[in-house]
Amino acid sequence: MSSDWIETIIGEQVTLQRGFDITKAEQRPGVVPVVSSSGISSYHDTAAVQGPGVVLVARELLEVYTS
Repeated sequence: MSSDWIETIIGEQVTLQRGFDITKAEQRPGVVPVVSSSGISSYHDTAAVQGPGVVLVARELLEVYTS
């Protein structure tokens, strides 16, 4: 293993969290992307979490958000 790498437990380095459910009826017009398994599906006025963050789905990495 390279000296740049450390052996660790993933839960000590990052927090993994399931997403949030929001229906179209609950959404208000805004600039915050609402990300689903098919990508950005709409926009809302309030973020559920503060970035940076990574959105993962079962098969692939969708987006990396920095704000």
